[in-house]
Amino acid sequence: MKAIPDSCTLIYLIKTGLLDILLKIFDEIWVGEIVYFESVEKGKEEQKSDALILERRIEESSGIEVKELEDRRNYEKEKLYFVGPGETNVYKLASQNRSFVAITSDRVAYKKFVRRGVNVIRSDEILLGAFKRGIISFEEFTNSLIRLRSVGGTTEERIAFLIKKALEVSK
Repeated sequence: MKAIPDSCTLIYLIKTGLLDILLKIFDEIWVGEIVYFESVEKGKEEQKSDALILERRIEESSGIEVKELEDRRNYEKEKLYFVGPGETNVYKLASQNRSFVAITSDRVAYKKFVRRGVNVIRSDEILLGAFKRGIISFEEFTNSLIRLRSVGGTTEERIAFLIKKALEVSK
């Protein structure tokens, strides 16, 4: 599987130490050039430590690649629909590369991706996928959800929903 995460997803995973789970689930991860700018370049300007960590992880990882848009047509128009440039970047890359899944933690962006027919999952669903594949235990799954919640990457309602799903898989 291949993924295109948005800025918030990358930042949340770095802040919680969960980026390795993303790397274990997906064979290839593309970081859009605008997402890279938002999460690394802008973050460094604002002296955010997670931006430095993310930059180093991207440089060191063979599974993460920064990608430029091949087709910039309608980018500005799409940006009006998606509001954020990062979400627009993810949408354009995912719509041009249908074998990839977009990843977002933004509820509104998620719905817009679905409406546009893009294969998309929420950031917290990465953890459920890792649990289902035996990459993490149930305890690691729940602890990871709590860590993700502590940085705003999920909600209590989503945690309850995902734990219920994980318990259904365990039966």
